[in-house]
Parts: sequence; structure tokens; C-alpha cells
Amino acid sequence: MKNITLTPDALKRIHNGEQQTQDRSTLSIRDIEHALSVTGGSRALADKIFSALQKELPKQLDSMQKHAAECNWDELWNIAHRMHGSTAVCGVPALNQAVEKLEHTIRTGTSEEKHHSLEQVAYEIDRILQIE
Repeated sequence: MKNITLTPDALKRIHNGEQQTQDRSTLSIRDIEHALSVTGGSRALADKIFSALQKELPKQLDSMQKHAAECNWDELWNIAHRMHGSTAVCGVPALNQAVEKLEHTIRTGTSEEKHHSLEQVAYEIDRILQIE
């Protein structure tokens, strides 16, 4: 699995809790009960979907970071929107919330807020990639 590298400044902001969503500390990385409810109780299918998500996340994040660097907010939103659909069914509530916030921030926030929201998504992706 690919490790996601965050800048020291981004890590500092994230760990200091700057602009964190209110519920982030209470959200789990993975909610297997939700995933099982989506898969009709099949643990094998829930694990297969989660593994597929883990495999795809680094590529999606690379693409998101590229579009953010180019200030191509429409394409960044498209990728975030697709990711939001995936995270909704995979049972990854912390990432789901971070992606939802990114979608909203892309439409309403400043460039700095958009980049910060993307850093939050990268942080949550990194946490998911640590699960084996």
C-alpha cells in the first residue's frame, strides 16, 4: 500500500485540531456494522469492497491533489463526489464526513479552506491505508 505524505504544516494543523469538524473525534475509521448492513450481512463482500476502496484511494488522492494544485475545482469536486458515494457504502464514516466537507468547501470556501479540507481527506485516507 502507498503511504500518503502530508506536509509538516498540514500534520500540525490536523493534530492541533484546526478546523476539524465537531464529530470527527467520535467517528471511527471503519464501521463494519454499516458495511454489513449494505452487503446484506456478508462479511466477505464487505471486506472485498473495503479492499477495493483501499486499492483505489491512493490513485484518487493523487488525482485530487493534482487538480487542487491547478485550482481545477470542478474536477476536484467530481472526484470528491464519486469518492463520497464509495465511502457512503463502504462503512468508513470519518473519511465519508471529510469528503462530504470537501465537496461543500469546494463550492463555498476559499482556496485555503479547500486545500485544508483536502488535507483532512488525505489524513483520513492515510488512516484507512494503515488497516490490514
